Amino acid sequence: MPNPRLEPGTWGDIRTYRRGKKWMAVCQFCDQTGTVTQRSKTATSEAAAIRELKNTLTKATQTEAGGSTITGRTRLRHVAQEMLLEKRTHVTTGRLSAGTLRNYEAHYRLYVEPALGNLAVEWLGVQRCDRFLKTLRQSKGYATVKGVRSVLSEILAFAERNEAIPTNPVERCADIPGDGHKRVKALTAAEAVRIHHLLQKLALEPAQPVNGRQYRAVRCPQLVPDLWLWMLGTGDRISNALAVLWESIDLDNGTARLGANVVRVPGRGLQRKEGGSKSAVVEGVDLPEQVTAMLMLRQRREDYYPDGPVFAGVNGCLLDPSNVGSKKLRPALKAIGYGHVSSHWCRRTLGSELNAAGLSIMDIAGRLRHSDSRVTERSYIEKRGGNERVRLAIEAMLAVDPGQRD
Repeated sequence: MPNPRLEPGTWGDIRTYRRGKKWMAVCQFCDQTGTVTQRSKTATSEAAAIRELKNTLTKATQTEAGGSTITGRTRLRHVAQEMLLEKRTHVTTGRLSAGTLRNYEAHYRLYVEPALGNLAVEWLGVQRCDRFLKTLRQSKGYATVKGVRSVLSEILAFAERNEAIPTNPVERCADIPGDGHKRVKALTAAEAVRIHHLLQKLALEPAQPVNGRQYRAVRCPQLVPDLWLWMLGTGDRISNALAVLWESIDLDNGTARLGANVVRVPGRGLQRKEGGSKSAVVEGVDLPEQVTAMLMLRQRREDYYPDGPVFAGVNGCLLDPSNVGSKKLRPALKAIGYGHVSSHWCRRTLGSELNAAGLSIMDIAGRLRHSDSRVTERSYIEKRGGNERVRLAIEAMLAVDPGQRD
């Protein structure tokens, strides 16, 4: 099928060909003068050839246009490139996290670009966007489709701000059907404490030789049980826990300053970020006695760096939350029979236990540092039937003399 008429600054469908051991990506490109020419790129793989051709075409469009020239006939892929370029600027200035940008780029590359990338933004009405999201929901989960909808909405909002379209059609699309209420994944207090004891035991067991060589002294580092206890006692995410500095802790008063995150910034490596969209920095958070005792023991270790993080890497450097979770914590949990548990279960377990103890939702949200208590109630508190206060209240109700009247 031939390409529709190309507008200046756009390109048509990309075709790929195998040339010996390499791949060639080819398409028709319309420059700002209206002249249509064929552009191509060669690479060692089909995906790489397509990616390099798209990058070349995007740069050529921006250079020839002298900046952003978005109209209703501009293809969605060009608008997306402009929007993502703006988001990268926000990452540089600290207004957006690098992880959020990676999610945006992945959702666009995997779902939006293949289905809608070649369409002009003026062709994307409510009906077409709604049909795209409903079709995607048939094969993908609620969270994925919700993320894709957000990315598509951001792209079309960018086009709306540039007066390419009158309104953002995604805002009028139907709600995405959810999966219904799911049980909160939390442990009981006994299970959570038992896991800590098993991890402590695992940290003392000598590691088994592999191919006759002893690669490490123990089966898991002491970091793992200490980190588990910290997350269980404070409700921190693993990225929060790895960002805690010794200077933020007051052992004399048993308090800490919490809320920082460890994030990976492209080109800059691991960075410690104060606050953000998911965490608010809170002063004077009370630490449980068991956590305080664990911190005192960590101060006596050889890898104690008073100017660095509590849970530090080599020479007091920051640790990557993803690597610690997948290469240290998860294998240790699997070794003790809890391979289905992740670090975030600590946070939900704490919320559920505080709720069972009778604390208010606002108190629990404050401890978990949620700005919206509805998130706490919906996703961080397991509804449990057993409650001594409820039982006593029901017994008191049933003990009322039927002869009494109000």
